[in-house]
Amino acid sequence: MNNVLYTAYNTLAIKFNEELIEVFPQDIDFKVSLNTIKLIEKTTKRKLFDLVSPQLLMYRDYIKNRDERFFMNKKESEFTSDTESVPIISKLKDYWETLSDNNKDQIWEYVNSLLVLTEQIVVMANKSN
Repeated sequence: MNNVLYTAYNTLAIKFNEELIEVFPQDIDFKVSLNTIKLIEKTTKRKLFDLVSPQLLMYRDYIKNRDERFFMNKKESEFTSDTESVPIISKLKDYWETLSDNNKDQIWEYVNSLLVLTEQIVVMANKSN
């Protein structure tokens, strides 16, 4: 069951990154991030979850409340301590003020969906222990 959730997690992260590339085609970092995610996914389905989930869980309240401080006030080092990851959330800080309300809503939907999947994976892992 967890493999299905990890696959869904990776697929959602890839789709999120592809959408960001459409919105910011000039920003090479989102393209690098997409390639990194795809490479990580090929190594192991769980790796991306392991890299991203601690930060999603740490900032659960910000995400659920759509608190813009999640994007605006956090430092890159708060989102990632792993050199393999590309910090999409901290990168969005540079663009947040210029985004339309619709784009902001879509970003919140992706981030919240990743959080929901994270919580489901954690629950499944706790049940199997």
